[in-house]
Amino acid sequence: MAISPATRKSSLNPPYKDTRRSPSTDDRELDICCIGAAPLMILSRRLNHEIFAASIADIDKALEERKYTDPATKVPREYYDLLYVFS
Repeated sequence: MAISPATRKSSLNPPYKDTRRSPSTDDRELDICCIGAAPLMILSRRLNHEIFAASIADIDKALEERKYTDPATKVPREYYDLLYVFS
């Protein structure tokens, strides 16, 4: 039984819907990918792409519990009336 090229292509690439994404409050769509050097250079020249790197250490640091620091210990006494701005 022979399969036509059109049928073969559609059966190999079924429509994919990513259900893992939650609705975002941002109007931009976030598409994160691991890519090689050549595509990185192409995308870096485009104005509408933001390129960044995140390491496991960066993620762990962001997830750490933050220790509370009293702003009164850091802000000079003459600015105590504005402490609400620093908290």
